Amino acid sequence: MLLWILSDLHVELTHGWDLPSGDARPQFDVLVVAGDLIPRMERGVKWLHERLQDRPVIYVPGNHEAYGCDIDRTVEKAKATAAGTNIHVLQHDVIRIGEVTFAGATLWTDKYKFSSGSTDPYQTVRGWLLHYLSITRRLERNAEGEAKMSGEKSSDAGLSAAERKTLRSREAEEAIAEHESAQKAFHENRERLREERLRREAAAGPMLYPAPELPDDTPVENVRFTTRIRKTLHAAGLKTIGDVRDVSDAALLSLPDFGSGSLSYLREALGLPSIDGVRPKIKKPT
Repeated sequence: MLLWILSDLHVELTHGWDLPSGDARPQFDVLVVAGDLIPRMERGVKWLHERLQDRPVIYVPGNHEAYGCDIDRTVEKAKATAAGTNIHVLQHDVIRIGEVTFAGATLWTDKYKFSSGSTDPYQTVRGWLLHYLSITRRLERNAEGEAKMSGEKSSDAGLSAAERKTLRSREAEEAIAEHESAQKAFHENRERLREERLRREAAAGPMLYPAPELPDDTPVENVRFTTRIRKTLHAAGLKTIGDVRDVSDAALLSLPDFGSGSLSYLREALGLPSIDGVRPKIKKPT
C-alpha cells in the first residue's frame, strides 16, 4: 500500500497554496493528513473532500484543528461532516483499509523535555496550560497576556448588523495578529534549525564527495550521499566507507528503500564492482 503523508499544511496561512492535482500528485492508495491542516476540523474535512474523492483519506487532528473552539466538539462536527464520504476522521480510533490498520489520535509533547534550561518553570507551565485551554475552552488572551473566555462570534445567530460588523472587525484583527505571530515563530524556528545544522556540520568536519579514493575509515556521515542513501546506511549500522565496501550486494538490497539502482550508484561511486567480495584494483604510485 502506498501512502501520501502530509501534515502541518496550515492552509489558513498559505494564501493560495492548494493540494497538487493530476500528474503533480505522487502515486498513492491512501492520503494521510496527520494534523494541523486548518482550525476547526470540520472545515478541513470539507477542504479535503472538495479535492479528493476517489481514494480514502485518513485525517487525524493536530492541536491547531481546535484553535478558537473545543477539541472534542470540532472532532464531533468533523466526523458528522465526513459521514458517508471517503474522509475518515481518527481521534482515539482505528480503521482497517485493505490489510493495513490505521490508528489515530492527537499526541502531546513533553513540555519540560523541549524547554530551555534557562526558562522559568512557572512561565513554561503557564504557557502550556493556556495553550491547552485555548483548544478545550475557547480561551483567548487580552493585551496584558491574561487569559479570558472568548465572547460572541460574528457567525452567531441573533446579532444586529452593528454587532456583527464590530465582531468581524475584531476577528480580522485577531487573524492578522495570529498570522504575524505564526510567521515570526516560523522564521525564528527556521533560523534556529539553520544554526544548529551549521554547528553540526562544523563539528563533523568538511563534507566529501563519494569517490574510489576515499579511505575506508571515512565516516559515512561526512560523505555527500543522498539523504535516503545516508539514512538507509545509518539504519543498517554501516558507519564507515569501509563498512559499505565490505557488505554484500544481497545485504544492501535487503535494506528498505534500497534498490538495484542505488546499489549500482554506490558501488560505482566508491570504486567497488557489484560482485561480492571483489575490491577494485588500485594502482600503486610509481
